[in-house]
Amino acid sequence: MGWRQCLRWTRCRGCCRRHADEAAQDLESLTLELATVRFAESGIAASVALGSNLNEAALEVGVHIPKVCGIGICGACRVQLVSGSVNMMHNGGISDEEIAKGYVLSCCSEVTGDLEVEC
Repeated sequence: MGWRQCLRWTRCRGCCRRHADEAAQDLESLTLELATVRFAESGIAASVALGSNLNEAALEVGVHIPKVCGIGICGACRVQLVSGSVNMMHNGGISDEEIAKGYVLSCCSEVTGDLEVEC
């Protein structure tokens, strides 16, 4: 039995130690899919894992995006996409017209690939 099958058992009695090296090697071989997020005004770019939050990407490289609520209600973190796309799940802090013009709320937008934002 390999380590993956072993981890499914709730009453492991030490056999996980036997599989620790195998598990470590498997985990080392995993690669994250990365995307590049460019911030147009500053010219700064961040390499982030797909699915990362746009605000987190900005914070990682020291780009300030205003924010108040952090859950997509207030609209303070609105930025405009220059290129690329995100997966945005908001709570009404942005209008359909703004979305049609390419605006997104950075606090509730997940990076889905390379993109550039105006901020």
